[in-house]
Amino acid sequence: GVELTNYNEIATAAYTPPDEDCFEGSVAVLEVEGGINAGRQYDRYGALWLGGVELLRTTTPEPNAARGITWRVAKDVSEYAMWLRTAGLNASLSIPNTVDSTYTGVLTVSANLSFYEAEDVYGATAVLAASDPLKTPNPWNAMGVSGTEARRGAVTLPFQDAYRVVVDLYASGHSCDEFWYTNVPG
Repeated sequence: GVELTNYNEIATAAYTPPDEDCFEGSVAVLEVEGGINAGRQYDRYGALWLGGVELLRTTTPEPNAARGITWRVAKDVSEYAMWLRTAGLNASLSIPNTVDSTYTGVLTVSANLSFYEAEDVYGATAVLAASDPLKTPNPWNAMGVSGTEARRGAVTLPFQDAYRVVVDLYASGHSCDEFWYTNVPG
């Protein structure tokens, strides 16, 4: 587990792939557990990356000031099996948080990768990052756009016989965008 108290803090740890046997006939599940102690705090957005590839975009629940709160998220990341086999990657977690005299809730988070037996498992998949947000001072602004602005990225497919390409796009509202769904026309 790691405590995140600094707004721009990114917790990073070396990732060691499991034994190859773990991947055979298995489902890979990313399990993230978190908690905020008793105290005042707002919900916080966050993400977990492996080697610059975003595996999870999340937000924390708002804690009860007297009791705090705990939560658990589980996400099937089996489609990233080829990427999960890659040695030398770092796992990075960022949930920008503020702890001061007003916002006293301290956030604690841990992440684990578990493998469960399954009958159907995804075929060979290559995972490529269009850009690595962790190579910028603020990963939350790395791919940000405003107005009619656009962002582009280029990747080279590692398979000449690729028959399908899937793009995972994560979008999240921040600040005034947080409650975008309440701003309906008329």
